[in-house]
Amino acid sequence: MKSDGGNNLGNLPNLGAQLLKIELEHIKDDDGTAAGVRESIMEALPQYRNSRYQFGKLLSAYKVFFIEEGGWLATAAAIGEALGCDERTVRRIAEDYDRASKLPVEALDALQTQGIDPAAKKNTAIVSNLLSMPRPVVQSEPVESIAQAVKAAKAEKAATVKKSSEPVTVEGDAVLASLTREEKQLFKKRLHIRNALSDVPNGKKLEELIAALEEEMYEVWGERDSKMITLTPRPSALTLDGQRKLEDAA
Repeated sequence: MKSDGGNNLGNLPNLGAQLLKIELEHIKDDDGTAAGVRESIMEALPQYRNSRYQFGKLLSAYKVFFIEEGGWLATAAAIGEALGCDERTVRRIAEDYDRASKLPVEALDALQTQGIDPAAKKNTAIVSNLLSMPRPVVQSEPVESIAQAVKAAKAEKAATVKKSSEPVTVEGDAVLASLTREEKQLFKKRLHIRNALSDVPNGKKLEELIAALEEEMYEVWGERDSKMITLTPRPSALTLDGQRKLEDAA
């Protein structure tokens, strides 16, 4: 059964018991903190679409209990069944909150006051633009910064539509040519990494990326053995905004 945003949730009556069972199998909750977060999630489920940010905040808080002991995938699957979606969607809601939560509280408050959900997929570009701005500026001028981020996001969207309908042209040191499916996917992954580490100092980026990758390998990929890899920095055929460099377009 699919969720319609507040009514006819799929497996809600049984969800509490399922989550409790997963908790008992994977974590120790001597002080009842996890149970408290679980109850808050249960209360929020019927109207979870009202604020993806607030629901993601609860999911992210709940996920913390399972990081070391496992069980987060089973938890996300159970919640997803109640919502009428898959576990990947539930995990993505928590991840989108985690990313948006890196914004200064001044920006988060201003976004929600303006009715802009910081964790909604449609607002990803706005959040990315804010994260790329100097943090002190966003803190001191959140409303102005949001206006600038919204304007930039609209311009980026318009440029993307325009590029897809135009023939190949040369602009500066880049060529506006269609990218292959593989190039688009790789560039999208690079953007995710860039945005996720935008507020991390350059000297710490690799350390945090590796830490996140190790947890993802354990929790999602099911890897348990150490891996020896060599990272070799190399230039891309694309510019930082995803256009093909002239020297690679011939």
